[in-house]
Amino acid sequence: MLEQYQPLFLKYRPQAISELVGQSSVSSTLANAIKYQRISHAYLFTGPRGTGKTSTARIFAKSLNCELGPNIEPCQRCTSCIEIKQGISPSVFEIDAASNNSVDDARLLIERAPLSAAGGRFKLYIIDECHMLTKEAFNALLKTIEEPPPNVIFILATTEEHKVLPTIVSRCQKLIFRLINEQSMTAHLADIAKKENISIEPEAITALARRANGGLRDALSLLDQISLLGMGGQAISADDMLLLTGALSEDILIAISSHIFRREAQQVLALLQELFISGREAHLIASELAKHMLNIAKAAHSNGDNDYIAGSEKYKQALAVQAKLIDQSELIQMIEEMDRLEVSCRRSAQPIMNLEIGLLSLCQRIDIAELHSIQSRLQKLESALTKAQPIKQSEPKVAHETKPVIENEVAHEPKLNNQTKSAESKVLELVTPELPQSTAEEGKIGTQAAKEIIEESSDNTEEEVEFAAPETVKKDNSIDIVWQNILTELQRRHLPTFSLVSTHAFPIDLSGNTLNIGVFVDSFQKMIESKIEHIKAAAIACNLSKEVNVRVRVEENGQRPAAVKKNAEQAQGIGNSPTNLTLPVNNQAQNSSPKLATIPEKESRTGQTAVKEAYRLFEGPGSRYIAPSG
Repeated sequence: MLEQYQPLFLKYRPQAISELVGQSSVSSTLANAIKYQRISHAYLFTGPRGTGKTSTARIFAKSLNCELGPNIEPCQRCTSCIEIKQGISPSVFEIDAASNNSVDDARLLIERAPLSAAGGRFKLYIIDECHMLTKEAFNALLKTIEEPPPNVIFILATTEEHKVLPTIVSRCQKLIFRLINEQSMTAHLADIAKKENISIEPEAITALARRANGGLRDALSLLDQISLLGMGGQAISADDMLLLTGALSEDILIAISSHIFRREAQQVLALLQELFISGREAHLIASELAKHMLNIAKAAHSNGDNDYIAGSEKYKQALAVQAKLIDQSELIQMIEEMDRLEVSCRRSAQPIMNLEIGLLSLCQRIDIAELHSIQSRLQKLESALTKAQPIKQSEPKVAHETKPVIENEVAHEPKLNNQTKSAESKVLELVTPELPQSTAEEGKIGTQAAKEIIEESSDNTEEEVEFAAPETVKKDNSIDIVWQNILTELQRRHLPTFSLVSTHAFPIDLSGNTLNIGVFVDSFQKMIESKIEHIKAAAIACNLSKEVNVRVRVEENGQRPAAVKKNAEQAQGIGNSPTNLTLPVNNQAQNSSPKLATIPEKESRTGQTAVKEAYRLFEGPGSRYIAPSG
């Protein structure tokens, strides 16, 4: 007859508070409660699976009901201790909440609770996985847990505390069971392997403890399983443990990640094929790679302290080397992708294909270094455009195909230095689009006009109009002179604003630092208000004041001054004359009559095209050409 085999996790289940592994805070709390006789009426044991919650509840019951106690260390020999260990004690009731979760089960417990305990000082109810109780059952137990009968103690154990009603949690003393660290678990497993005469290498024990993820019960189950491989007297190696659990060796993980970082897709596929042949599952491979890449990220921020990274010293050194081969932001993106890939492989009908596609996509990724290179090139381009900005902001006074011949005047030669010519060429290269063949001739005219605009803007720097000083303006009290100065400055600074203001606005008065402007139509009021910043800048440039306020209002019965009419007629003449195009040349003084130049009728259409080309060149894609009103 075969003798029944007792698994290691049952055989080496802790029987005293001192035997608890990795739960020092819980051990101290319960020991002091027994020592100083401060036993609570209800406890809540919460923590991950396999950390000793139910075992601790049984130990606590033995310590309270021991015939020699209550003692911190039960005698393990009395009837009460033996019955509790075997699970047949009449004073200790273990209830599985998963199968006894209804309100009727809760009522039955409430009815039996007042009955006196048989064979023990205390009557204990151990409710395992208490989060499985229904809301109604919790509410039924609420009053009993808060005020139980004398010598009745409730111990609730759960792995999911968030599912327990807050009203129940608030009535219990909560003890938190934590995952067991690798060092404590390795020492405990080595001690058990020695007692059971299991021949296993230290590296295998370390790998086994790491694979258990902090759960002692899982670690003992794995040790029990892997011990079958060492029955022939041969020592169990780390490779045997990895093969049994489906995990990947450290060397394989380092090799795959190195090929991914270097974009070597062929080598990655070859290693994957070897793993699939050896029986590894796709979702486990993805999970192991995700953890490995996370270890690389940890190594990059460890500053030489790698104690919190699970692995051998050789593995930790390799992690430090790999951390220097890739940008950390890029590595974090790869970790997130591997985590999503693990979930996808677990749910996919074709996990192998899913894993191969995911790793190939990582090999074909766009490096963060390439993005930094593109960003650097964009910054250099922006810097070059910024240097060309003064030329781009210069506003022309006229736009025509050829320079006009001025009566009694000698035409000035363009005065452009090398830097200005270079900026001019950059502006024309960046903003001039490729024109269709049918409009090639017109495009040449527009480009030539733009060049002449830049030349004329540069040439006019020597013919600046002398503006009146603030004292002169206040002394003469002439709004017309101030207005003409502002218009001249606007014409030089911002041609669209000059065209709009000179055509549809007129000055009313100048009160202190406030310039009042009048218009005849509401729509032009809103348009001019949108250009107030340019008007202010022009007024400040005219030395009017350091701070100027501009107000625009509608004057229905107002009279347009003669100077404004002249400006409107001149503005309307740009590209709008049916026969001859009359353009103002440079005003040498405010009261002097401008000298006029005449452009033949056949050049009128070309002049209009040049003006639009100038708007496109100097205003950018967002500007628009305002056609002069008739």
